[in-house]
Amino acid sequence: MCRRKATAAFFALVLAGCQGRGALSRGPSPGIGTESSPQPRVSPTIPSPPESFLELAQDLAGSILTNLVTAEGGVLSYVRPDHQEEPSLSGTGHELTSESVGLALGAYLALGDKGAMSLVHSFWRSHFLSPAGLSSWKLTPDGRPAASEEGYLSAAPIDELRLARVLLAAGPLLPHSREDAEKISRSLLSALRGGLIPDDVSWREGQALEPGERISLSYLDIGAMKALLRLDARWEPVLAASLRILLRAARPGGPPWQVYDPEAERFSCQDPCDTIHGLWIGLRLQEAGEEGAALRILSFYRTLLDRSGRLDDAYTPEGSGSGEEDLASYALLARLAWRLGEKAFARSVVEERILPFRSSSGLYTQEPPDASSFQNLEVLLTLLELSGRRAPAD
Repeated sequence: MCRRKATAAFFALVLAGCQGRGALSRGPSPGIGTESSPQPRVSPTIPSPPESFLELAQDLAGSILTNLVTAEGGVLSYVRPDHQEEPSLSGTGHELTSESVGLALGAYLALGDKGAMSLVHSFWRSHFLSPAGLSSWKLTPDGRPAASEEGYLSAAPIDELRLARVLLAAGPLLPHSREDAEKISRSLLSALRGGLIPDDVSWREGQALEPGERISLSYLDIGAMKALLRLDARWEPVLAASLRILLRAARPGGPPWQVYDPEAERFSCQDPCDTIHGLWIGLRLQEAGEEGAALRILSFYRTLLDRSGRLDDAYTPEGSGSGEEDLASYALLARLAWRLGEKAFARSVVEERILPFRSSSGLYTQEPPDASSFQNLEVLLTLLELSGRRAPAD
């Protein structure tokens, strides 16, 4: 995921690394730069009892390990070139990010795969975790934390909250899990902006943490804050303030606002409004028990899907779509519907919008042979949840 950094130079660096996509995007869509891609292999209709979804999840988890996880435990952003007959990816195509680490740890925890968990966790501790108590959001190709020209490292708090929550849930299954979660907690609490988690935290070695200027509302992971509240009572006002802001963002008749400027007290979107971040906001509100607000968000996206037959990956504040789709959007839509009791709709989203894009590698992709870890991990989390194995990560 590409994020805004504390300095203009680093912002330019990140934008270049993201091949021109905005600060709230997850990097280039698979297949960008290719003239054409073969059509995906369409799977037959899959029955939807829980055991079927579990079998699909187990199969996908194995395919992720084979195609997207290095022997050392790094989770690559896109499928490894040695598993492609004609590699078509460049630039950011083979990055290692803390985002994928947290999603993978959560998924393998839900599956009970201690070997995969330990492999990914060990790589994270040795390569991502810094003395500042946070993870660099990305590694360089040679496995070092990516730094700006001025020497700044940067973490994305959404990734840190996810990691902390998974570490606490894993407990003794992973060494130093509570200790590392406590480090993340202390570091994030020392870098608040207006009493809220900012969109990034940057630092130079030996210097204090510097919070970003904006609040990305999808970063306000209510479930993770609840888990960290058991470690540190200082999370209580952060949790309360986060919920107030999220409720104000869930406006009727449009995608939820996604950016908050605490100084101007103004809401906006990273124009257009990213669908994945909007659905994350719905999941945060559902975990807070605010089902009415979460249902407004679900209803908005479901209406768009019903009306146009697709869910675009972004919409203007007025509701005009981008014309592009993202499998992760469908995975998150299904999870939100499932948690709000719309189970038949959740199954239909998975069966009609995700399963037909299962490729011969076992990975899900709309642009084979390319496949992204972010999309596949979000699909895996959804398959697990529909099989009754909810992971402590979104």
